[in-house]
Parts: sequence; structure tokens; C-alpha cells
Amino acid sequence: MERIISSGVEPAKKIVEGARKLKEVVASTLGPKGHNVLIYTGGVRPVLTKDGATVSFNVELKDPYENIGVMLAKDIISKVNSEAGDGTTTTTIYSCDLLERLTKLRNLEIDPNELRKGLNYASKKVIEFFEEKKRPAKSLKAVAMVSTNGNEELSDLFDKAYSSIGENGSVILADSYKRDGSSYTEISNGLTWLGGIPSDLFITNTVTDSAVIENPLILVYASGVKDLKDLGPVISLAEAEGRQLVLVAPYFEPNTWSQAVSQGVTMVMSPGETLNHVDLHEALMDFAITVGTKVIPDTVSTKAVIKGIEDFGEAKLVVSSVKETKITQVDELSEEKAKTYLEYIEKLKKDIDDNDELTIETMNLKKDRLARLSGGVAAVHIGGLTPEEKEEKCYLAEDANHSIQSAIKYGVLPGGGTAMLKASQMLSDTIENAKKELSNEAIMGYNAVAESLRQPVSYLISSVKPNDYQYIVQQVAHEDVFENGFNVRTEKISNLEEDGVIDSAAIEMFAVRYSASVIGSFILSDSVIINANQNATIDMNDRKAAEAFRRF
Repeated sequence: MERIISSGVEPAKKIVEGARKLKEVVASTLGPKGHNVLIYTGGVRPVLTKDGATVSFNVELKDPYENIGVMLAKDIISKVNSEAGDGTTTTTIYSCDLLERLTKLRNLEIDPNELRKGLNYASKKVIEFFEEKKRPAKSLKAVAMVSTNGNEELSDLFDKAYSSIGENGSVILADSYKRDGSSYTEISNGLTWLGGIPSDLFITNTVTDSAVIENPLILVYASGVKDLKDLGPVISLAEAEGRQLVLVAPYFEPNTWSQAVSQGVTMVMSPGETLNHVDLHEALMDFAITVGTKVIPDTVSTKAVIKGIEDFGEAKLVVSSVKETKITQVDELSEEKAKTYLEYIEKLKKDIDDNDELTIETMNLKKDRLARLSGGVAAVHIGGLTPEEKEEKCYLAEDANHSIQSAIKYGVLPGGGTAMLKASQMLSDTIENAKKELSNEAIMGYNAVAESLRQPVSYLISSVKPNDYQYIVQQVAHEDVFENGFNVRTEKISNLEEDGVIDSAAIEMFAVRYSASVIGSFILSDSVIINANQNATIDMNDRKAAEAFRRF
């Protein structure tokens, strides 16, 4: 296949231009006064959203070199999004601006290795600064308000959900089928574990890429499921009840996946599938007792264990992706099953309290099991009067849920780009120390980080104060109180933590970390190779440009 090999300034300019185009469209969604973006890629209807992640991942440019810039930024965005659950807009503005600044320096023949040293040095100092300044989240509603662009309804639902479950509980998203399009939260017992559906074939919700099954019947197996020939009777029982059957087991033969889907059966990898035999057995027992059933040795034994509908496990909701499964228990087990469940928990407590021979590791594992069994699950049901409204809410709800989980894990920083601005000022204030360790060229990379850190807050403030935003940015940068920043709602400088304008600290920390990794590698590259049929737009009348692109 014919290839184009390019090098030098011209392809780098095009790559930066692609990143700039991505930055401009994503930045338009920033903050409470940001705008919606209409996305139509074919199909039944367009999508209207302010969700930065949705916007960014739908950007694809015709020019392959410009598209490389988009893909570099997307790589950073996806990494931050997977860790922090939100922060796409902040990450996009910072990373694209940093890419542009460092590429310009690289094109001026500044040593890229020195630029990378300055980039890494500054990034490390900034992350240490964030680690020092972050605080535990006092208000999870405030985190939700920021990630949902000020959606009061969704923020209240998540606040109720997280305040109602135990420390080891979890929150899942589900559809609301209320005619008025309202959303609501339901609290019940349940379990969460890593691992889930063995294949995308089982996905029913493409927004969350998961299988969502309401009010299913559940069977739990101790060994792998190799075929479905012995399950005909139980599949028929489930069909007669008008309920979907969920099978939970350590392993499913791939040749059974399509057959299961065609028969309305969902397969879910069991909790603890990577554990040793004893720990796996305990994990299966924990799950089976929670949903009110027994662990079946193998599919051949199904008929002997499951005599009737009362022997199945039950749950209000199962949400399972390829990475994670969350199960909400029915509100009330039968009297017999509830008694068995409580006796099981009491036995586990007794094992922990009365057994002096347990190792610390085994003790901690048992405590973890007890916490998961005693935890709660909150289901936030998302509704809307139209499919467009509901879909937009679903994207916002996904961001809110991930952001809250991230904030609980990593703590919070003042939002709106304020923490990044304060980090920029820190770099400026300590530049003399940096000069003792870095060359003059490395200091240019250091300064590029400092300048790019100012951009997210500059974009945000300029959206409400276009004429004097630069003065306000300077004011905020020199505020003595770290939490003081510009509140775009009140259009005043105030304590953003008290105002509830906060971000998960993971957003800023991972944005800086992954930008340094991806962009640092990019500026060391000198050539680009693409397929010749990718429609590269090269002006062959521009001799300088034409010489940069050679066909092979």
C-alpha cells in the first residue's frame, strides 16, 4: 500500500490545528453558561448534549494530519475520563493548549528532549501541589452539580442516593418509565463486583454499554456452563413467569453465548472468578444468599436443586458490563429466605469475632465480605419527556456518578479551573528554584505548562466577562486563600468550596499526568507515516509544504 512519509514543521502544524478545532468545540460546552452541541452521525435522530466527553468522541476530521491531533487529545481525555469519570472539557482545553505551545517550540528547533524535561519537572511539581491542597469532599451534591452543569434534579437524586447507602454500598443507573418523564431514586440491598457479561452480545443499554435486566430470576453455578441442554426446564419456568433468566457462573463456553441471547438468558461472570477454590466458593455463597437461592454444583444438578419458582434467586435490577456487575436485591425476601440471610451474616460475624487463629489477611477478607453483604445499593432512575431529553440526562448522570465516586476516592479541589490557575501561579513563584535544576530550553517546557494551566479558567471567565476576564484571572491567581476563585453564577470572587463549586482532585491530577505522558512522547517524534488513500490535503503549489510530504 502506498504511504506518505512527512516530517518537519508542516505536518506538525496540521496536527496542532486538529487539536485546536477539537478544543474550540468542546470548550463551547464549558460551565453553567456553556452551550449544547448537536451531533448527528446518521440514524433516527440527532443528539443534543453539553457533555464534553460525548462531544469530543464524536469529533473526527477529514484531513488525516488534523485527525492525528484529535486522536492525541482523545487519548488523554479517555485516560482521564476512565480515572476521574469527568473533566473532559478541562482536560481538552489544557492538553490541546499544551500540545500547541510545545509543538511551536519544537518547530523553532528547541531541543525536544529538554522541552520534555521541563514538561515532566513542572507536571510533577503540579501534581504534588494538588496532592497537598486537596480536601475530603464535604458535599457530594456540589460535585454532582458541577459535573451535571448545574442540574438540580439529578444532583438531588445522587445526593439522596449516596447519603442513603452504607460506606460499602454502590449507586447504579437505570431507566425511568414514568409517564411524566420524572427521575427518582430507589434504595435497597445489593452487591457489586468486578467482572460481568462475557460478551457485548448481552448489552441492552448502549449508553452505558451494559446489560440492564429488571426483576430477573437468577441461578448461581459453582462450575462453568458448557452448554444449555440441561437448562430447558428452568428457561421454560422463567418464560412462563414473563421474567428474564440470569445465569451467574465462573465461566461460560463462548459457543453458548448466542444461544443464551436467543433464549432470553443473560450470562454474568461470577464474583471472585479469579480467586482460589475456597475464596470463590465463599464469594458464590455470599451472592446466592443475598438473592435468595443456593449454589448449584453444575448444570446437570439444576433439576435436583431448582424444584419450582420459589427456588430461584431474585433481584430488582441487574446492571452488568464487561467490567463490573451491580445487583439490587428485592425489597423483601420471603420469611424463610430472610431468616437464612440473617443467620448467614451472624455466622460470618461470629467467625470474625471468635476465631483467634485467623490470619490478618483472612480476617480482612472476611470483614470485606461482611461489609459488602451489609452494604446498600441505590438505583437512580433517569427519565425524560422525550428521547433527546432522557439521553442528555443519561450522559450527565454517568458523569455525576463517576465524579462522586472519584471525589470520594481522591478528594476535591476548587472547580472552574481555579486549582489549575493556582498551580500555574505556584510554578511562576518557584521558577528560580527550577532554573537551578533545568537548562534554559527545559525552562521553556516548564513555562509552557504554567501558561496552559491558566487556560481552562480563562475560557470559563471569558464566557461571562469577555472584556475584563484577563484582569479577573490575575486577581484570582494572586488570592491568598487557595479556595478563592471566580464564581460564574454570582460573577464574584468567593470561596468556591463554600459555594459548592468543586471538582474531584483526580480530574486535575490525571489531566496533568496523562498530558505530560502523551504530549511528551509526541514532541520527540519527527516523522509521520499515513496511508496515501487517507485524503491528505497538501497544497502542491507550496513548495515548502510539498517537500515535507513524500510518497512511497
